[in-house]
Amino acid sequence: MIILTTIAILSFSEVLDTDPTPDSSEVLDTDPTPDSSEVLDTDPTPDSSEILNVDLANLGEPAIDYQKLSVDELILFGDKAVNEYRFDSAEIFYKIALEKEPDNVKALNGVGYVTTEQNRFDEAHEYYDKVLQIESDNTNANIGIGYIFIQTEAFDKAISFFQTVLDVNLENVNALNGLGLAYTGLRSYDNAIDNFNLSLNINPDKVETINGIGFAYYRNNEYEKSESYYREALVKDEDNPYTLNGLILVLTLQDKLEEMESLLTKVDQRGQFIVVQMIKEGKYLNSIGEFNTSSLIFENALLIEPNNIDALYGNAVALKELKKYDDLEYFVDRILELDEQYIDAIALKEFMDTQIAN
Repeated sequence: MIILTTIAILSFSEVLDTDPTPDSSEVLDTDPTPDSSEVLDTDPTPDSSEILNVDLANLGEPAIDYQKLSVDELILFGDKAVNEYRFDSAEIFYKIALEKEPDNVKALNGVGYVTTEQNRFDEAHEYYDKVLQIESDNTNANIGIGYIFIQTEAFDKAISFFQTVLDVNLENVNALNGLGLAYTGLRSYDNAIDNFNLSLNINPDKVETINGIGFAYYRNNEYEKSESYYREALVKDEDNPYTLNGLILVLTLQDKLEEMESLLTKVDQRGQFIVVQMIKEGKYLNSIGEFNTSSLIFENALLIEPNNIDALYGNAVALKELKKYDDLEYFVDRILELDEQYIDAIALKEFMDTQIAN
């Protein structure tokens, strides 16, 4: 499967048309340090809404009774969590809002977005479909479904949804960027870059668009051009995880290892998120037989998160195809140290034993 979330084209603050970083004390209209009456209910038989409150507390959210918030306040909390890449928390905020108001379009779109980010595409599609049942021309739902089709490689279907939006508003940058991604997936790179440039002409400062151009050039193996766009994006937002991930990738592919390693020091709190994107791209490259490149990407992921079992296994798959059996043995052993029941690693171990026997 082609996973194109190496770059963030869909800016969530624009999707929901809200302030992406509300101040929690303003949202609550209370002192952000709750008194005892606001602390979670400890009833031994909580209802579903209380369970959601406990789930939020377990995710590190403030221990307050979110059921007392209005729908709009809950959506603001969800939007803020999304923009901080805390998708689990965001989903719960939106779902509490939906318990209060099942047909709230913003909350439905919010759940659609976060479930897409978590690769739960069927579920995301259901939420967007419900939005379109309420508002058949809803821009955010059409764009959201377009991005689902990109993730599932149905690029022609994706294009039709983005075009539906552009038929109403030719200057919708998220739809133009969606077309750019879809054409990138189809390897129609000139069309991809044309659409990204149309978007850039409308909003020259949109980091997601600049990343999109960098990504298209990367996929077309034009690494120097890709690097220049990722660097431009980095100037505008030095903490953007998609930009950092893309730049780390193209620097690695150009053997600019010192520059790449210096960027790794910037990942910090975005590290886990960047690793997820690297693993997605590595798996895609494995699927098309680009094993040398995928191995480099998995190695980068492991520099950030050394015990990530998905990165270890992805690299092991690449090394097997490259017939680098000594390296393969090392990675398989590391996987089995972390999880001795990891079935795919056990299969690789048996494969190596067969190779040695022969």
